[in-house]
Amino acid sequence: LAAVDYLANSVNAAAWHGEQLFTGRTLGRQTEIQKWGEDTYAIEATQTLPGETLELFRTGEDFLAITLDGGFPRFHLLDTSLDVKFQSSIPTTMLILR
Repeated sequence: LAAVDYLANSVNAAAWHGEQLFTGRTLGRQTEIQKWGEDTYAIEATQTLPGETLELFRTGEDFLAITLDGGFPRFHLLDTSLDVKFQSSIPTTMLILR
């Protein structure tokens, strides 16, 4: 097999919307979601989310990004323009059972 082309950076998660590729990568303690061009695979848009990248899924016309923020999973719903439609919060208190 020969490499035909490749992305400009490494990624931790990926999902397709039609012919368009969306990826997530961890940068420090944040996730950068990237929207890649259909023909050139140049980055067209980015969005930064709190937490390290766990997964990226297509959900109908939107995307669900799951990150790990302070040891807690967070859920982020983004549209194809990478605008955030919803973000879950992290717990401010913890219940300790004894």
